[in-house]
Amino acid sequence: MMKPLYILFAACVLLSCSESALTPVNYNVSNEAVEKWATELENGMYDRRPEAFSEALDLNGMTDRIFNMSSLGLSTYMSNAINIEGMKKGIRANMSEIGNEVILSSDSIVGYQMVRIREIEGVKRCLFRMYGSEGLNYHDFEMVEVNGKTKALDLNVMYTGENLSKTLRDFFLSSGALGSDKEVNEALDKINATNDVRSLLQNGDIAEARAAYDALDEAMKKSKAVASLDIEIAALEGDSIYGAKLQAYNEKFPNVVGAELMALDVHWVNGEFTEAMRCLDRMDSKLGGDPFLDYYRASVSIDLENYAESIKYLDKLKKAGYAKFADYYFVEALAHIGLKDYDSVIKSFNALTSNFNITSWDLMMHDFGSDFMESSEFNTWKEAQI
Repeated sequence: MMKPLYILFAACVLLSCSESALTPVNYNVSNEAVEKWATELENGMYDRRPEAFSEALDLNGMTDRIFNMSSLGLSTYMSNAINIEGMKKGIRANMSEIGNEVILSSDSIVGYQMVRIREIEGVKRCLFRMYGSEGLNYHDFEMVEVNGKTKALDLNVMYTGENLSKTLRDFFLSSGALGSDKEVNEALDKINATNDVRSLLQNGDIAEARAAYDALDEAMKKSKAVASLDIEIAALEGDSIYGAKLQAYNEKFPNVVGAELMALDVHWVNGEFTEAMRCLDRMDSKLGGDPFLDYYRASVSIDLENYAESIKYLDKLKKAGYAKFADYYFVEALAHIGLKDYDSVIKSFNALTSNFNITSWDLMMHDFGSDFMESSEFNTWKEAQI
């Protein structure tokens, strides 16, 4: 499953306040400064500091972008209904929550890494890959300099195909949080109801989460931030439900690279492995190349029973320096089982038990197929573990 990585929406204080002046944006930032910024963000996530995510952002600039009344075409009365400082506190909390989700969802070794820095229309952008228990996603950060410090003004989330500021803006608009005092009070109830769905989902109460989601305000469900919850619930309700929900979401919110990411999941769930491979190729091209995608090619190749091809992709992944996570060795074991190279399977097993939090018992309980599990190589290895 690919998770969009969203937010517990802070029910910020929405009181009368004058509109803030927009913060000047300086896009003149060097590659060296961006590299240093990226290293600090990677280290913060590796050290399990969720606040490192909010520290990496220009929160004032993001708030300006979300609540710039002139760009929204809202009246002065509506702009005066917003407590900008209260919103900034809420957004800061939301960014730390995203940081926490990155930490919880990412593999500890290859989970959150910079892919590349590039310049598009005069703006430096820093692409990060997120991989882990929730699948694959990318964050494309828009880099600026603020008071002599390198920051990210915004980030484009690949899964949604849009900037996070737009997703948050649409969420607040759909909730009524930018309206009259009466609408603001009603918005707080809607936001709290959304948070209740997230809490139920995090607690594993799937049926209750589904019921709570279905009862949400229909206007709220039109925002990507809330509609993504529908996908997360469906992922735990079974492959057929998940595939149908993903397809409906993709039709409702069509985008470019993100569409390939969602289509990859749909094709994989539906057993359309050739189409899944084509999605990976298109995604790779649109991203400008990411060697990590060879891990997914290796996995899909196993489903296509192209075991030798899977090994080739894994070898490329190792040469690129990515043979450092448990899933790599698990897929390697499956490919060698397909090739009936059982001695190599045992080497993959030993790598898993020696370097990761995986026990020999975990592997013995997994169904690797009768041919391998009845082989002399497997039985010799199993006896040595007892």
